[in-house]
Amino acid sequence: MRTRRAPVGALLCWAGAALATTVVSTEAQAQWAQCPAPGSCFSAHGSPGCDEGSCCNLVCDSDAFCCNNQWDNLCATAANTLCANLNCAPACGKTNVECLNPGPEYDNSRFVARFQTGGFCTAWIIAGPNVMLTNNHCSANVGDVVEFNFECSACTGGTTKPTVSFVVDNVLFCDAALDICVFTVAGDVASQFGQAIIDPSVPAVGEQVYEAHHAAGDVKGFDIGNITALFQSVGCPGDITEHAVSVIASQGASGSPVFRQINHAVVAVCNCGPACSAGFVLPMSTLWPTIKPFLDEIDASYAVAGQEACLNANHGCYVTGSAGCTDATCCNTVCTLDPFCCNNSWDVFCVESAAANCPGCGNPNGGSCYAEHGPYCADESCCNNVCAFDPFCCDSSWDNLCVDEAFTECAGCGDPSSGSCYAPHANTGCEDENCCLSVCNDDTFCCDTEWDQLCADEAAKLCPGCGNPGAGDCFVADFTPYCNDAACCDYICSIDPFCCTNSWDNQCANEAVTFCTPQCGGVLEQSCFTPGTAYCNDAACCEFVCNIDPFCCTNSWDGLCVNRAIIECVPQCGGPYEQSCYSTGSPFCDDEACCNYVCSNDPFCCSNQWDGLCVNQALAECAPQCGAALMGPCNVAHNTPFCNDESCCNAVCAVDAFCCNNQWDSLCVSEAQTLCSACGPCPADFDGNGTVNAPDLAFLLGAWGTAADCPDLDNSGQVNAPDLAILLGSWGPCAP
Repeated sequence: MRTRRAPVGALLCWAGAALATTVVSTEAQAQWAQCPAPGSCFSAHGSPGCDEGSCCNLVCDSDAFCCNNQWDNLCATAANTLCANLNCAPACGKTNVECLNPGPEYDNSRFVARFQTGGFCTAWIIAGPNVMLTNNHCSANVGDVVEFNFECSACTGGTTKPTVSFVVDNVLFCDAALDICVFTVAGDVASQFGQAIIDPSVPAVGEQVYEAHHAAGDVKGFDIGNITALFQSVGCPGDITEHAVSVIASQGASGSPVFRQINHAVVAVCNCGPACSAGFVLPMSTLWPTIKPFLDEIDASYAVAGQEACLNANHGCYVTGSAGCTDATCCNTVCTLDPFCCNNSWDVFCVESAAANCPGCGNPNGGSCYAEHGPYCADESCCNNVCAFDPFCCDSSWDNLCVDEAFTECAGCGDPSSGSCYAPHANTGCEDENCCLSVCNDDTFCCDTEWDQLCADEAAKLCPGCGNPGAGDCFVADFTPYCNDAACCDYICSIDPFCCTNSWDNQCANEAVTFCTPQCGGVLEQSCFTPGTAYCNDAACCEFVCNIDPFCCTNSWDGLCVNRAIIECVPQCGGPYEQSCYSTGSPFCDDEACCNYVCSNDPFCCSNQWDGLCVNQALAECAPQCGAALMGPCNVAHNTPFCNDESCCNAVCAVDAFCCNNQWDSLCVSEAQTLCSACGPCPADFDGNGTVNAPDLAFLLGAWGTAADCPDLDNSGQVNAPDLAILLGSWGPCAP
């Protein structure tokens, strides 16, 4: 009895693994679940089953251990005996490419070749006359052999065709991060076998694709499947994001092209996955930006599916215009079906083709954004807005949540600028989101066309609330919630929620009379600087303006009222309705000079409020009294009493009360000159204007020879030449 070893798990396979023998099985129906399975039928491996379905079944029928436990040397020996005469067929039980002849799939398979590296890979012609591509992990080198036509001569059975081989003569570049190698061969392969059309756009999940490959290094096979996921991070060679597909990945399939069924252009390159199972592919959208510059540098001849027109397009795919459209995937799809759309113009037939073949926001067949259906909707802008907020609406279906989001995002439900729900207006939607949704769910016209009288009537029936015309008068208790003046109702309910949550009772009505009756300073009045109904919200300004122009309070606050308010009521020093500088209140005060003086020392008094500190400064510097800053200088006559030198002022008024009770006239100045021992911080500035100049010179010369205190600058007892010299030496602005 044979001694068996424990089975081991399946290996993760890509090119460079052990070679499979090219003697292959028929396409008989598998009887064993393990047939086909990873691993060559003709060599021992640790897992049960092998890669040739018919051969696998034959061996397991004779020795069940090969499918129940592992494929050991005895199984491999049995395969070499039992399967030697089986007909030609590809590995992994896949379709023979000869079964596709004639057809575009077969035509594309012709430029796919077996690449004889350290382990077989697949390579294909990416550009003429002789440029090919495979995976970087296949390790392309000068001198490697590329073998075309290694395939079966018949759909079922047959023998292998005569092959044509070419030698690699130059490796243009290899990129480990992208897992690709681009190389040239010695000979014009493109003229003999054709070349690929490249599609660098991103396909959709679920889109059908197919692959021509040399899985297990075997005769050329064909596999068809779907894109199952986009941009996955799976740790394959290169470690970039990939597309998951249901086509095979196997030893020898690495580097094989994956085609979009819709346009038969290469959209990806196989590079990784479990043997004879669904795998992962490198998207051409990622590879092409790196590959194209190398092809351009050597003037290689390549073909891209509709790309030029699609890259330069200036309009969407669902409207007519110049050749191509801005959605590259849709553009390539349509132009493959109808080249006129990229070669000439994007006419109505191209638009119809786009609508039929390209689901997306704005597709005219996408359905209303305000009704439930499949993904996307026909209004491109609305669709994009909703899907940016809720991708489910474009990824899966446009359900009732998407509809509500469309009402909110696109139709203006809840937008304050949309207008009252209870009044007709040209906009769609209305300002109350819940009411708007209730109405639009019953009548989409209100959200996709106009909020007309019927919409307003529906709102009155469906939406109890402030401003509903069916609600009672705000000034009368009707004991149901809300009232019919929206602004008044909103305000009263903000201070007394009972009026909207329970009933509009007598207290609510009294509050409305207090707060909602039109009046100067009313809480519901508009700004005094905005036209509107009679009165405005600043009581003082309103009363001031209406005293001048009663129309503003008896009829309406029109443009003339606004202009007068701007002139008279804008807060400013000396404004006609500002409070006294000697009482607290809003910024500024009514004495312009005092206000400016105080605010120059304390800006808070004009930027925030006229508080107690501002009042104290005003009392100290502005109120009529000896020494106040705003009183005139003692040596200059002025119409007001007092002067700004406290000691001098007190000395003069002690002998002449007129100077402090009436005005500081020229006699008061003479008395100041006699009684005051000094003329201030700038002695030669006799008139106190801050500059020693001609008037001061005239004053000194007028007192020449006298004993007047101020002009006697050297205190000699006489105004004479030394005093003149001091004045001239002080000529100009006084020192600070």
